Amino acid sequence: MEFSKKRRVQLSAFALIILLIAAMAIVREVRKPEPIPNYSISERSGETTVVIPSGSTGDEIAKILFDAGVVKSARAFFAAATANPKSQSIQPGTYTLDTKIPGAEAVMQLLDRERRTLVLLIKEGERTYEIGENLARLKFNATEIEAFINEQVAIPGFGEKDPEGFFFPATYNLTPNDDLSVIRKRLLSKFEATASELD
Repeated sequence: MEFSKKRRVQLSAFALIILLIAAMAIVREVRKPEPIPNYSISERSGETTVVIPSGSTGDEIAKILFDAGVVKSARAFFAAATANPKSQSIQPGTYTLDTKIPGAEAVMQLLDRERRTLVLLIKEGERTYEIGENLARLKFNATEIEAFINEQVAIPGFGEKDPEGFFFPATYNLTPNDDLSVIRKRLLSKFEATASELD
């Protein structure tokens, strides 16, 4: 009789342990974060042009890519960018990216210089006619390029001058909406800022 009572207590304790384990498993399942919506590499489909503005945060880039149909969710890109230290090197600019790709692939494509378009590189010592040739390669209008490289510029401290030597050498990431007047201002502003720093 005593043995039977002891046996019942043991069985009750065992059942309680099983119930506790089952309850913990249910709690873990409920608390488990939902999987991040993400494309697989086999779903890749077509290409699109994406503009990453200067000063964009990771969240903002993620939203831009989601809105453009590049990634399945902003979280997919953000998680991949957080896991990849090289993502800190993503530059602002205009990119040609595949659509419907995993977040990790989107990070890699943004790090691929070959996918960055509309890049105006002005090398040190480059003449204005060479800058004009670079702009022609970027498909700007020939008449507008002619005006761009020949019209005089007003630079504080220098007066009215030919633009030769005032278009500061650097890499300029352009966007599809940039016209030559906007680009001209950027180049001259860069020169003015640098000249001011050097006094």
